[in-house]
Order: sequence, then structure tokens, then C-alpha cells
Amino acid sequence: MFDLNRQNGISCLRFTPDGRFLIITCHKDIVIFNAQSEEFEKVGLLKGNTQRVNALQFDKGSIYAMSNAVDGSVTCW
Repeated sequence: MFDLNRQNGISCLRFTPDGRFLIITCHKDIVIFNAQSEEFEKVGLLKGNTQRVNALQFDKGSIYAMSNAVDGSVTCW
């Protein structure tokens, strides 16, 4: 199981529109879990935000994600 950065709490928690993935943000990192597995296994880690992420949004097809950080930057994944 993935060990989250315990110095910073989870700031966002979202399921993709198709329900396949659970996405959480912990400070600047975005962690992707398989929501269809019994144990929600970790399937990815996105790094690249320069500040704490405070919002996540997905396209309707669950292909792209956008993260918004406290500095106003938007990253498209």
C-alpha cells in the first residue's frame, strides 16, 4: 500500500466520472487508485505541481484531469 505524506493531509478526493479510479491529492502529489479493485491498489503517482493542490476536475470521458494549485497554476494531466 502507498504510504501518504503524513505531514500534509489530503486536500482533494475525487472519483473519475466513469468510477474506475479514485484520485487523491496530498500536498503537491496526486495519487491514483484503482476503484474497481477490492483493495484500491495504487496504480499511479503524478508529480509536477509547484504548490499544494486545492482542486481537481475531470473531463466527461475520464481521460484527462486538471489540478489547480494554491498559487493559481493549472496543470493538465
